[in-house]
Amino acid sequence: MGAGTSMQRMFGVIGGFAQRRRWTVLVVALLLTAVAVAMVPGIRISTSRYGLVSKDNPYQRRLIAFFERFGSPDTPVVVVRGADPPTRRRVVDRLVAELERRPAFRGRVLARIGPEQVAEVLLLQRPGAVSEFARRTGTASLRPMVEGGLVGIVGATTDLVAGVLEGAVEVPEGAEASADASVTAAATVVEAIDAYLAGRPGPELTLGALPVGQAKFSGVDDAGYLATADGTSHVIQTMPELAGDDAARDLAPVVAEVRSARDAAVEGASEGIVAYVTGLPALAVDELGYIEQGLYVSSVVAAAGIVLFCLGFFRSLRKSIIALVPLGVGVAWTLGAVYLIYGHLNLITSSFVAVLLGLGIDFAVHLLSRINEAVRDGASPEEAARTGVAVTGPGIAVGALVTAIAFLTTGTTEFTAYAELGVITAVGLLLIFLATIFVVPPLYLWLGAGQKRAPELPGLGKVASLARRSPRTLVVIGIAAGIAGAVALPRIEFNSNYFRFLPDDAESAQGLSALEGDPLMSPITANLVADDFAQARALAERARALDVVGGVQSATDFVPPMEEGTLQALAADLAALGGPTPVSFGRSEPDALARAVRDLADTADEMRFALKQAGRDATGAIRLVAALRALEKTVASAGRDVAVRDRLRELEDRVGAVVRRAHGALAAVVEHGGYGPYVVPEAFRSRFVSRDGTAYAIYVTPRGDIWDPEVGRAFAEAMEALDEDAAGLGLNRYVHEKMIVEGFRRAAGIAAILIFVTLLVDFRSFAAAVLASLPTALGWAWMLAIMALVGLRFDPANIVSLPLVLGIGVAYGVHMMHRVQAERRRATGPAPLDPVVRGTGGAVVIAAVTTMVGFAALMVVDYGAMTSFGSVMVLGISGCLVAALVVLPAILVSMGRVK
Repeated sequence: MGAGTSMQRMFGVIGGFAQRRRWTVLVVALLLTAVAVAMVPGIRISTSRYGLVSKDNPYQRRLIAFFERFGSPDTPVVVVRGADPPTRRRVVDRLVAELERRPAFRGRVLARIGPEQVAEVLLLQRPGAVSEFARRTGTASLRPMVEGGLVGIVGATTDLVAGVLEGAVEVPEGAEASADASVTAAATVVEAIDAYLAGRPGPELTLGALPVGQAKFSGVDDAGYLATADGTSHVIQTMPELAGDDAARDLAPVVAEVRSARDAAVEGASEGIVAYVTGLPALAVDELGYIEQGLYVSSVVAAAGIVLFCLGFFRSLRKSIIALVPLGVGVAWTLGAVYLIYGHLNLITSSFVAVLLGLGIDFAVHLLSRINEAVRDGASPEEAARTGVAVTGPGIAVGALVTAIAFLTTGTTEFTAYAELGVITAVGLLLIFLATIFVVPPLYLWLGAGQKRAPELPGLGKVASLARRSPRTLVVIGIAAGIAGAVALPRIEFNSNYFRFLPDDAESAQGLSALEGDPLMSPITANLVADDFAQARALAERARALDVVGGVQSATDFVPPMEEGTLQALAADLAALGGPTPVSFGRSEPDALARAVRDLADTADEMRFALKQAGRDATGAIRLVAALRALEKTVASAGRDVAVRDRLRELEDRVGAVVRRAHGALAAVVEHGGYGPYVVPEAFRSRFVSRDGTAYAIYVTPRGDIWDPEVGRAFAEAMEALDEDAAGLGLNRYVHEKMIVEGFRRAAGIAAILIFVTLLVDFRSFAAAVLASLPTALGWAWMLAIMALVGLRFDPANIVSLPLVLGIGVAYGVHMMHRVQAERRRATGPAPLDPVVRGTGGAVVIAAVTTMVGFAALMVVDYGAMTSFGSVMVLGISGCLVAALVVLPAILVSMGRVK
C-alpha cells in the first residue's frame, strides 16, 4: 500500500475523531480562539526601519555602531517653498519662533547661520586679526573694551575711526576697498541693532556683516538662511532628542508637534507659500499611516471578496460559514502565536493577515469541494465528511507544507523582517490547516448536512475537452512562454527606491523631492568617522576630490586649516583679550550708550567729510551716519520706553553669550594646542561630534541618482575605500539592493529544491513529482515574461514573490496529481480526465481565485509597496492556475496518463 494510502488512513482517523468528538473539538477551538484574541491587544507594531535587517549583518553593525556613537542624524526637516526669498524667510522666522516655544525644540532648531549659531568660530576665522587691531589702536588689552559692554565697544570704535582720521592708526597700503566694505558692513550692523531695539523689521545680521567671522558656509542664501542649492526652497533643521526610530512610539509625537507649529506659522502667510514637514522621521510616520490604512482596507476587501466567492461557489450561506470559520480561527491562533513568538509585527509582517486570508481559505475549499463531490455521488453526510478529510488531507498537508517551505526560505536572506514574515506565515498555515481538518467536519455535520448540494463549477468540462483536443499545441505554447520568462529574468530591473512607495501627494514625499538630490540637504549620506580633527579635515578633502561625491559636511568646515603660525597668531589674539580668564560683557546704561553712539556718529560724519574731500565714494559713510543718528534716538528713548529698555538688556545678554562662547573656544584652542570638539558650534555638536567627544562624523552625499545601480555601486566602493567602517543610507542603499536581489534569488532556488524533495517524498515517483511541480515552474516563468513585457520592475516589496509564487502555486499541481493518482488506482487504464479537472480542478480554481483576492486586496490601497507586491503575486498565481488547469492536463494526455 502506497504512502498516499497510508496518509489517507491517518487522515481518515482524524476525520472520524473530529466527528465523534465534535462538540469537544468545537469547544476547545473556541476556547483557544478566545485566549488568542485576548493576546492581540498586546501585539506591538514596530515601525523601526533599522530593525528590518539582521544585526549580524556587517553593514547593519556599522550603522548601529555609528548611531551608538553619534546618535541618529535623521531628524524632521521643514521645507518652505513658493513666493520669493524674503517672504519665505519671514515664514521661516515665524516657524522657528513657534518651535522655540516648545520645550522639545528649544535651542534645537537651525534655520540660519548667524553669530549666535556659530559663536565658537568667530574669533578663529582670521588668526591674528584681534592682536593686529590692538596693535594698531595702541591698546595693551582689549578686555576692558569687551567688559565695558556696548558702551566699551562703541567707544573703542570711535577711537579707532578718530585715530585713522588723525593718522595715529596705521592703515595698510591698498586697504581702501576693504575699508569701504567694512563701513558698509558696519552700517548694516547698526541698522539691524536699531531695528531690533525699536521692535521693527530690519536687515538681517549675517556673518558677512561682521568685522570677524568671515566664514563662508555652504547651503545658505545671502541672508544666511539654510537653503537648497537651486535656491527654490528654504530649510529648517530640527534636532530634537529622539528616543528611537520607531515611527509610532518615538517619531510620531515629534513630527506631529513640528506640523502643529508649521500650521500656526503659515496661517495667513502669502498665497503660494507651502511648508512641508519631511526628512526620514516624517517619511516613516507618513508611511505608518498609509500602512495602517492599507492593512485595514486590504483586510476588509480580502475578507469581503473571499466571502462573496465562497457564496458564489458553494451557493450556500451555511457552507460559506463552514469554510470561513476555520480560517478566522486559524488567523486568531496565528495572532496569538505572534504575541508569544515575537510580541510585535513590523513593516513587512504587518501585511500577513491579508496574505493568510488568501492562502488559508484554500484548505477549506478543497475539503468542502471533495465533501460536496462525495455527496453528489450519493454518500451520507458522515461518510462524505470522513472521506473528504481522508482523501484531501494528504494533498492539503503537502500543499501547506510546500507553501510554508517557500515562506521559510525568506529566512535565508539577511533581512530579519522577511524571516519573521516567513515564520509567521508558515506557523499560520499550520494552524489554519489544523483548524480546517478538525473544525470543518463537525461544523459540516452541524450546519451543512441536509443543505442543497453545491453545483459543479461551470466551464471546466470545456477545459478538459480542450486539453484532449489540442494537447501538443497547449504544451508547446506553455513551454515556449515559460522559456521566454526564464530568458527575461535577468532583464527585469530592480528599483530599490522605497521613497517612492508613498503616493506623490504625501507631505513628506513632496518635501523630500526638494532635498533628495541636493548636495548638502539630502538625507542620503555615507557616514564616515575620523578619530581627530586633522584626520576629519583630510578625510573631508579626500571625499570632495572624488567625482562620485556631490557634497561633504564636516565640522572642519567651520574653521580655517591649522597651518604654520596659526596657533601662534591665535595665542596673540587671546593675549590681546587679556588671556584665558573668562570674559564678562558689561551692561550699559541707556544714557551712557546714547552718548557713545552720538560720539561715534560725529566721528563717522567727519569720516564722511574726509572721504568726500579725498574724492572717494562716501555712500557707505553717509549710510552709517544716518544709521547711528537713528540708533542714538532709539537708545535715548529707553529711559522712558520700557519695551526698548527690555530689548536692550536682551540684546546685551545675547551679545554677551556670543562673546563668552567665542572667547572660550579661542582659549581652548590655545590651551590644547589645536582644534577639538570645543570649536564645533553648539548647534552642530550633536551632529558632528561623538557623544564621548573623541571622534568626528563626516557626511558625504552622492553625485547623481543614488538609486541608479551603477551610481550606488561606485559611491559605496569609494566610501569604503575612504573608511572601511563607512555606514549610512547612501552606502546601505546599494548594499541592501544586492542583499535583496541575491538573497531572494537564492531563496527561490532553495525553495524550488526543498519543494521538489518534498514532492519526491510525497509521491515516491520522480515523474509524478516533476509533473506536480511543472505548473508552478511555468506559471512562475510566465509571471516574469509578463513583467518584462509590460515594464514591471522588481522592488524591495515584490521581489519576495520569487520564492512565494513557487510555494503557493505548487499546491495546485499537487492537488491535481493527487487526484490523478487516486483515479488511476480506481481505473484499469489511464485515469479519466473529467473528475480531475471538473472535481479537483474546480477546487483549485476557487482556491487560486480566493488566494488572488487576498493579494489583489493589496492593490486597492494607496501605498506602493502593497500595490506592487499584490500585483506581482496575482500575476504569478494566475499563471500557476492556468498552467495547472490547462497545460498539466494537456501534458498528461500527451503522455497517456489520462484520457
